[in-house]
Amino acid sequence: MGSVIEWEHEYAQDWQLNNWPFSQLVSMATKHLGSQKLQDPETSILELGSGTANNYPFFKSHGSKFIGIELSKSAIEYSIRRFSELANTLILENFLNFEYKPESFDLIYDRAAVFLNKSEDLAVLVKRIYDFLKPGGFYFGIEWYGEKSSDFVPGKTRDQEFSSGQFAGLGTVHFTSRDEINALFKKFQFVELKSIEIEEGLSDNSVHVLQLYTFAVQKPAL
Repeated sequence: MGSVIEWEHEYAQDWQLNNWPFSQLVSMATKHLGSQKLQDPETSILELGSGTANNYPFFKSHGSKFIGIELSKSAIEYSIRRFSELANTLILENFLNFEYKPESFDLIYDRAAVFLNKSEDLAVLVKRIYDFLKPGGFYFGIEWYGEKSSDFVPGKTRDQEFSSGQFAGLGTVHFTSRDEINALFKKFQFVELKSIEIEEGLSDNSVHVLQLYTFAVQKPAL
């Protein structure tokens, strides 16, 4: 993921203060886990890049256990000011270094966080996700950036850095493809995989394209 310094700067400047659950996550969790599973107090949720804990109220309302991993101390402090009960469940750490008991979680997810890693780290992350999920558990990858995005520079590595634009200061940005996602998560069963392309007209009459992949995979049950 981006460095601690980069994300601390983002949150310390109040640039990433989201306060509401993301609708995609809500619909995916409801669809794939179901209300009964979400309402089970033994259901454990792990968010990679929990930010300001804006998704926590959704899981809290169902009674699920929630743990968040975040690189920004400011984001965690803001979250705890809103939800004091998270003081012991928000962890200041990079997921590459996070230690936890294997097969602990029913759902692990990220939104626009995991793609901020180098290619070699993504493979490690996916293995850790697999190990930490319970048999039958789910991983949701929400808004991974695709190589059809205008910001992607063809002919270079998928791992790119930017000095200007929307990705400036975020460190490595990884642009993925359907084939790469299938290869990374080959040990899982795919239950959902979709791509959208958002087009924005610019002042010079050109069109800026943002390609986003969102997918759900399930660890095989025993």
